[in-house]
Amino acid sequence: MSFAASASRLSREEIAQLREEWHSLDTEFISEEYAFHHNLSQLARPVITQLQAILNRLLAAAPDF
Repeated sequence: MSFAASASRLSREEIAQLREEWHSLDTEFISEEYAFHHNLSQLARPVITQLQAILNRLLAAAPDF
């Protein structure tokens, strides 16, 4: 059975309720995704700082050509 065929059996109220539920889930997903990326950048900051320090030392020790 296709989605269109099964959707045609839903009442307008059921469709409205499903739409509201989908929007609330979408909002939750977006906020969780934002929190994940924010936390990831916070966790990566010390690693990036150390990598920059290592690269700077390597560049300082590199012979001049």
